[in-house]
Amino acid sequence: STSTNKVVKKVSISIIVASWEKISAHTLPLLGPFRKCELIHTKRFSVTWSGSDATSGIAGYDIYVSDNGAPYTLWQSNVVITAATYSAAVNGHTYRFYSRARDRAGNYEVAPATPDAQTLVSVDGPTSAVSPLSPYQTTNSFLVMWSGNDATWGVRDYTIYVSVDNAPYTVWLSNTTHTAAYYTGAHGRTYAFYSRARNNANVVEAAPASPDTTTTVDTVRPTSAVSPLPRYSTIPTITVRWSGSDNGSGLAFYDVYMADTGSMFNAWRSATTITSSQHIGSDGHEYTFYSLATDRAGNVQDRPTVMALTLVDLTPPASSVSALPPIHTTTSFTVSWSGVDPSPGIPSGLATYDVYVSVNGGAYELWQSGVDTTMAVFTGVQGSTYRFYSIARDKAGNVESAPLAPDAETRIQMGGRIYLPVVLRNRSG
Repeated sequence: STSTNKVVKKVSISIIVASWEKISAHTLPLLGPFRKCELIHTKRFSVTWSGSDATSGIAGYDIYVSDNGAPYTLWQSNVVITAATYSAAVNGHTYRFYSRARDRAGNYEVAPATPDAQTLVSVDGPTSAVSPLSPYQTTNSFLVMWSGNDATWGVRDYTIYVSVDNAPYTVWLSNTTHTAAYYTGAHGRTYAFYSRARNNANVVEAAPASPDTTTTVDTVRPTSAVSPLPRYSTIPTITVRWSGSDNGSGLAFYDVYMADTGSMFNAWRSATTITSSQHIGSDGHEYTFYSLATDRAGNVQDRPTVMALTLVDLTPPASSVSALPPIHTTTSFTVSWSGVDPSPGIPSGLATYDVYVSVNGGAYELWQSGVDTTMAVFTGVQGSTYRFYSIARDKAGNVESAPLAPDAETRIQMGGRIYLPVVLRNRSG
């Protein structure tokens, strides 16, 4: 006969994911309190059960399943096996199981009030990534952002990892619900970041094989300068050279600015990687140059206070010796001269004079060399004739050409009578 009073002991059920999933099995005792929902990551998983009967022994088991809260249905009927693969699982569904044992005397275990075991199928875990950062940061503190997704369970929180200069990764933010934060780095250091999301089923995303993003902090501005130019140029072509350096990301390019004769600075060479160029200037114009370097991080140097300056002076100066009386009655007399430095714009200005003298029609000889004065006393010889001319030099180095005729002429005639030519006029009627 069949009795319902006989106790069936130690009937249990456990859910084991396939071995390749590497998830531990958990066993819940029959009729024991519900403890937690085990999580698996495959739609096919193994269910195991066991039982005992001290008298006649167990004859078979009935295994019941509830799919996502639906009424229990019989899955395995009066089986003697103690494990089977459940293959009808749906991602995101919760499956609850319980067993009922039957012994050889016909006793049938009472259905439990709670499931023996349950599991949550989560085939697709969460995904996340730290948003791409610029290759370089120009401030020590910079914003790091991340995001994630889990279509089934939703993202619960994130853990953000950082590596400094290729060192092992460490946790920066643990189990945070935020999706952005400021990270404080240091100049010259490189930082790599990745995120791991956790969903509401407590599944944690696997660590990526490589970082989500990498950035380097560069807070130091580059430096550059235009090489000094000659103060004056006697040719219109001005060769401008510049150079720079950067203690960080490295130089990216230069912007070179020019001002013409006191005007405002304008870009002359923009975003260039060359380090020299030529400008064709105009006579009397003064040109000022400076450079600004930009590094790969985007740092731009401060405007310099020292700049390169040059004045184009293509016009030679002009000068002359002042007229002398035809006759000097003393052997010593004063010779004076003067000059100008003409220019269509700014002249470089007169620098020095050379004064030449010829005696009695002979070859000219240098009398005053490279002087900046404008007069001197000349001492001659009685009865001699002297001719003078001057050559001026300006500050740019332009030199006046020698004249075809002397600027001044005089004769030393001391004592005796001086005979002057007489001009007779013809008077008529």
